[in-house]
Amino acid sequence: IREAEGEIERVGIDMAADAARGADIVLFVADGSAGVDKDDKKVAEIVAPSGEKTALLIVSKSDMRQVIDLTEAGKLMPFAKAIFVSSVTGDGIAELEDGIADLVFGGKTASRESLLVADVRQKNLLIRAESEALEATHALRSGEPLDFAEVNIKAAYDALGEIIGETVTEDILDRVFERFCIGK
Repeated sequence: IREAEGEIERVGIDMAADAARGADIVLFVADGSAGVDKDDKKVAEIVAPSGEKTALLIVSKSDMRQVIDLTEAGKLMPFAKAIFVSSVTGDGIAELEDGIADLVFGGKTASRESLLVADVRQKNLLIRAESEALEATHALRSGEPLDFAEVNIKAAYDALGEIIGETVTEDILDRVFERFCIGK
């Protein structure tokens, strides 16, 4: 997120800012080997204007001489826990992982009751399973024969089975055979 040099870049920056504003967790990375600059301040203003975001302040390059002013960096994200990390030595990575886990599993995120889904395919399967379960419920409540509800329950079960790998559809098999050369 910076000053845009063109219309397309401005649209991309606006989209990134909107995504950051809607994030449940903010991982704010500040370069420890450099000072806080105007771009850092701009990003902080966007992602946490009221200090309500659940965030971690990640100070990178901890293996290098630190010139960052932590007081100034702390003002950017005063509610965030600071973690020093080095991608070169690996220092601080375990603490970073623990910090993220604490935010996610510690009930501190804004949408702690929402479901985390790995990809669009899984989301669509969950939607399909829910729809089939609702259809089965409707069939049972309206007194239809159990056979009608059974069809929907089986479809819901199969959709959930696709997510965990218990059910393999023809579509999945076709995609596997398209992408990989499998000999006899």
